[in-house]
Amino acid sequence: MNLQRFARILAVVSLAMATVAGSAAYAGKITVHFSGIEDFEGEVLISLASSPEMFDSDAEAAFSASVPARAKRATAVFESVPAGDYAIKVFHDANSNKKLDMGLMGPKEKYGFSNNVMGFMGPPDFDDAKVTFDGSELVVEIEAR
Repeated sequence: MNLQRFARILAVVSLAMATVAGSAAYAGKITVHFSGIEDFEGEVLISLASSPEMFDSDAEAAFSASVPARAKRATAVFESVPAGDYAIKVFHDANSNKKLDMGLMGPKEKYGFSNNVMGFMGPPDFDDAKVTFDGSELVVEIEAR
């Protein structure tokens, strides 16, 4: 192998390693605390949506977790989350049926959104609920409604 070809291979390998190292630096941890749980039955479902379409539908979230409702506050930790904008929705699924039960006047189970925003006659917009994550560490506090 000649020296020029070796130098090119070394440059490509170095660039690839720098890309991998750089992307790892932008994946961090988001911790979500959901407080205001009144009964300790079922589970708390937490989802992080990375787009308005994902947030506004029942589509699979970018990240999701289920935490037992065993105290007035439930916590989920999401590891290796890339930097970006996320809107978070949480609800206490007291009967463990994996859906937010609705009554005549709205949800029958406790729920909440990042930034503790509320929508008018429905969930808030993605832009109102979004939090910007820089890829390091973020703690989000959400109060049950």
